[in-house]
Amino acid sequence: MRKAHSVRIGIRYMCIFSMLGAMMFASKILLEAIPNVHMLGMFTMLFTVVYRWKALIPIYIYAAIICVYAGFSPWCLIHLYVWTVLWAVTMLIPRSLPKLPRMILYPVICALHGLVYGFLCGFSQVPVYFGSLTLEKLLAYTASGFYFDLIHAFGNFAFVFLPSLLDKAGGIWYHKGGAVKPDLPHA
Repeated sequence: MRKAHSVRIGIRYMCIFSMLGAMMFASKILLEAIPNVHMLGMFTMLFTVVYRWKALIPIYIYAAIICVYAGFSPWCLIHLYVWTVLWAVTMLIPRSLPKLPRMILYPVICALHGLVYGFLCGFSQVPVYFGSLTLEKLLAYTASGFYFDLIHAFGNFAFVFLPSLLDKAGGIWYHKGGAVKPDLPHA
């Protein structure tokens, strides 16, 4: 019999992931005055580039914090899946992709996630309107917030693209040969 592979995360990583989840929450609260503009997409992609599978830990720590802060409601369900979609798409990007395509691809994917955010949020309405939610109502719900999704897409693009322009060396996003890991034990 083959022994199942276990994933062990030490106290150091749990502290780091907890701080990253709290940082996501703090960034969301600090930017709440601007509708649908936040750094959550950037953080989700950045954590995925650096930590791969383990990036789900700070993402779900953020989801837990925001649900406790805002109250457990159908709106809370969104945070349980919407960031996982962006995480999954980011996981599909090859780590060996050259710098220039990554400089374009990461912001575009993050912007597209912002654009479809309203559509993804519509699925959280299924438990509330279980019998009466139709595709037409879901599309109407999405269309009514499309203006905010455009703002969301622009904000996501800016938060991922602008730092790469300011950082001449490319930093953690665009280091040649793949993502640079922080000075921590191997993830």
